[in-house]
Amino acid sequence: MQPGQPTFSEWSIDNSDASQPFSFVLTVLGKDGSIRNPWIEIGGYHKLELAAELAAGHSLVCDGEKLKLYNEKGNFDKEPPSPKSIPALTAGSNALKFDCEFPNNDSLKIRLVVKCISKPEVIGGSKK
Repeated sequence: MQPGQPTFSEWSIDNSDASQPFSFVLTVLGKDGSIRNPWIEIGGYHKLELAAELAAGHSLVCDGEKLKLYNEKGNFDKEPPSPKSIPALTAGSNALKFDCEFPNNDSLKIRLVVKCISKPEVIGGSKK
């Protein structure tokens, strides 16, 4: 890592369905430590700043409207303050960026799972 080099992760997600609320699960993987002030940028213009500290094993879940924090055992902990607005995941390609602070240089990994609502697939049974 060079001084001044961006530290964020960047990728693209293709939403093959209609525009929908941005839903995700952010999990901190590792034994000890924490992350602070994670943020997600969508489409290069809407930055979702999550003013929270997450310990190893904890998850932050967004249903498109509000945030919920879960502990390392998967039990609900609290609802941190939600941002003023949570952007929509538009139809088509969406550029995503993610970054956070590692206050103690802990060797943690972050798993970010974006959930999309799709058209249901109808499975027909055999006729008797």
